[in-house]
Amino acid sequence: MAHFYGTLRGKGKNAVTKCGTKNSGLTITAQGCKGQIEVKIYYDKLCDEDMYSVSLAPANFGPGKTTLLAVGVLNMAYVPIYSGYTEGEKDG
Repeated sequence: MAHFYGTLRGKGKNAVTKCGTKNSGLTITAQGCKGQIEVKIYYDKLCDEDMYSVSLAPANFGPGKTTLLAVGVLNMAYVPIYSGYTEGEKDG
């Protein structure tokens, strides 16, 4: 049974809807010539919450790092749990 829903609208007249379960989650990627944004929504068993993450990545396997922009609880209306982290970045 679907737990998550995503809608895509583009050039065509009709929107496309995709579904995800608690086990599969849902990942949406939108790309331009110089980069892409990836939004993941998923169920976290440890905190028993629906979560989200937003990342900025190079276009289609291009050079560069993926930057995690935000992570948070999907059903909360406040500042993300964390933001501004670059994958592979070392602490300190």
